[in-house]
Amino acid sequence: MRLLFSVLAICASVTVLLGAGNPFIGTWKLNTEKSKFSPGSEIRNMTITFELDGNRIKRIAAGTDGHGMPIMQGGPEGDETPWDGQDHPVSAPGAPPITLAVKLVNDHTVDVTVKRQGKVINRDHTVISEDGKTMTSIDDGVDDKGGKVHKVEIYEKQ
Repeated sequence: MRLLFSVLAICASVTVLLGAGNPFIGTWKLNTEKSKFSPGSEIRNMTITFELDGNRIKRIAAGTDGHGMPIMQGGPEGDETPWDGQDHPVSAPGAPPITLAVKLVNDHTVDVTVKRQGKVINRDHTVISEDGKTMTSIDDGVDDKGGKVHKVEIYEKQ
């Protein structure tokens, strides 16, 4: 469950940027060798794809957590989250409801705040490198038992 919230935050952090030349558009694969995870928050593999969908970005994310369980964010059709800095409800089957607030910092950076019942459970800061080849996501939050989770995930553009 805790991994679901963390991954959701990471994936949602790069959901909606408008305009051509968007550095988030494309397919990104997690480089597990370069990434660092707190114990219990590991991800074995993750692929995130961002596609233009009219004037919005659709995000599709799938992978496997450290226990071999599948991760599917937004279902096979993907999802979209407005980047207006406001809390937006997100639901996942079998998981408690959460809200996401996605804030565009600049054209290469987004910040995401994840809340459950109004309490912040995760903060994520995601940056695309200037050359557009690397996406770094720094994720700080708490797991289901209240333990601290810190991850630095490195994704490479495919």
